[in-house]
This record gives sequence, C-alpha cells and structure tokens, in this order.
Amino acid sequence: MWWQGMERLLNPFGWIGQAEGTNNNGSIVVGRGHPSASRHAYRFTAWDGHFEELGALPRGLTPDQKDQEDTSIAFAVSDDGNVVVGSSGWMPPLDAFVWTPGTKMVKLETYLTDRGVTGFGQWRLIVANAVSLNGKIIAGTGINAAGFAEGWIATLP
Repeated sequence: MWWQGMERLLNPFGWIGQAEGTNNNGSIVVGRGHPSASRHAYRFTAWDGHFEELGALPRGLTPDQKDQEDTSIAFAVSDDGNVVVGSSGWMPPLDAFVWTPGTKMVKLETYLTDRGVTGFGQWRLIVANAVSLNGKIIAGTGINAAGFAEGWIATLP
C-alpha cells in the first residue's frame, strides 16, 4: 500500500491475503486474510499499522454446527472505519454481515431490523459489497422472495 507518499507492506511478513476496499483516503483497508486467521475478514488502520480480525458469523446450519465459524470477507468500509460490510460463509447459505466497534460482526438482516429498516422480510441478504461514506446506505446482492438473485439497497434512518 501507499501511505503518505511511501510504499509499505500491510504485513512485513507477507501473511495478509486480499484487500477488497478502502475508505475515501485509503487510510483504512478491509479484506480477507488477517495474519493470524487467513479465513476471516480484517480491518487495517494505516495510522497505527493495526490489523483487527473481524471473525465470522456462526454457521448455525444444524444443532451440532451452531458454534462453528466459517469464512468471511469484508468488501467495503465507511469513511471513519466504523462500519464494515461483507459476506460470511463458505458455501450456501451465505449471509451479508455488518461489523461495527459496538456490535462486532452480526448478520446484516439483524442489524437492519434492530434499526427499524423493513421491507426485506422475504429476502436472504447474502452479500453486502458497498457502504456509503457515512455508513448509512448499504448495498449488495440477495435472494428475493421468488428465489432469484437480485441487487438491494438499504438506507438506515
């Protein structure tokens, strides 16, 4: 990455995976492949060189899998770095997630419902790949009530 006119590695040991998104000035990078957990999303802050592993959503497919974690990937970050969005899961069912310092990683559907957003009850939100600078508008792909993949956009109050 380039930071303040100088090239530097995100991780000097080369253990970082992919970078998928940045904030407006490039000081925050998100993606997958945290140095200690290569299957999980991360958030990197350039001003202090800090990597934060964001985890993954519990699978919950069957009772014996309810505590297992899967993979996750972060695709976008708000300008202040306090809203990170992406997808968690290796194979279907995938779930869109949102991460904030207060909530940590949660299903996007839960996050939206808790904030009064409605109108997606018959949908499965599978990927969140864009977030506005202020973190109030999130967009991605989901499976609609008819079972087809379709784009969606959610606006938080």
